[in-house]
Amino acid sequence: YQGGEGSSMHAMEAWEYAMIAETAIRRIRIINSSAKVAMQAGPLSLNISAYQTQGDQLYSQYQSRAGNYGTDDPDYLVHHAYSTGEDGHDTHEDILQYLQNKWSGIPVLATEWNVIEPEDTADYGATSDQYRLGMEKAWRLTALFDTMVSNNVQGANFWPVVQHSGITMFKYEASGTRYIAADTFALLRNLWLGLWQGNNTSPMRRATVTYSGAGTAVEVFGYCQQNKRRARVFICARGAVAQNVKVTIKGMGATIHSRSMDRLSGVSGPQTFNINSLPTATVADNLSVNYQTVSGGHEFTVPIRQTNSAYELIMLDVRYY
Repeated sequence: YQGGEGSSMHAMEAWEYAMIAETAIRRIRIINSSAKVAMQAGPLSLNISAYQTQGDQLYSQYQSRAGNYGTDDPDYLVHHAYSTGEDGHDTHEDILQYLQNKWSGIPVLATEWNVIEPEDTADYGATSDQYRLGMEKAWRLTALFDTMVSNNVQGANFWPVVQHSGITMFKYEASGTRYIAADTFALLRNLWLGLWQGNNTSPMRRATVTYSGAGTAVEVFGYCQQNKRRARVFICARGAVAQNVKVTIKGMGATIHSRSMDRLSGVSGPQTFNINSLPTATVADNLSVNYQTVSGGHEFTVPIRQTNSAYELIMLDVRYY
């Protein structure tokens, strides 16, 4: 069932899928009462206004059959998170919030997520910002990741290739050439791994940080360990002017053990699609960062646009005693 992709592409209607899903979930639990079962509940790419009728139909039919047969709700809801445009993550936030409200907080598995590729490679060079080959992808993937973390997505499988090769992670499986999607994913992946390394296994959570920057041209996402020993903050420059962004982290440890930052930068804007010359990011890691103590925490000075890259992704990593 390809929810929300247009009736001509449906393998079945939402109510038909709900009947099959309820039957499958009920039978699986008869065979194995401890099994964890998921069912598709979200669309692949459409906005919530286009999908809600199907979503309501799916939920209503499932609950009707579940009531007749005594079937519990699924353990997880499956959703494919594909985004396009500068604010494509907002579409998925609407969808995820709809799923949470409709299904009373059942956690979501994003079994695929990435940005969307155009059907026509000429669209990469169009004046519209809908499709981009360059560093815009770093912002869009980071924002989509944060949207999932903030809306009860418990697992996400990054889909490395979509249609063409513009948003793939590697040119070839055996190639060492990493594209922007790969470097962005590496930072996001290391967010999770770095906060669970060794014996320091305190869970990670979304955190609120304050910052001063050039309005919406700068976006900041913060995460920290519950034991307050480590924080990681992603600073996204979206065409912002060169400046020092002041990021304030409070409520963590009183003393800083170490701090550093990694920067991804590169080309942005309309481009000609060339399969043999796709843009890559320039990666600078373990850069020094200045800070000062403020009431309740620390203020870090993060310089952006130091490479004259209109779009940058910076990860600030701070460890505390």
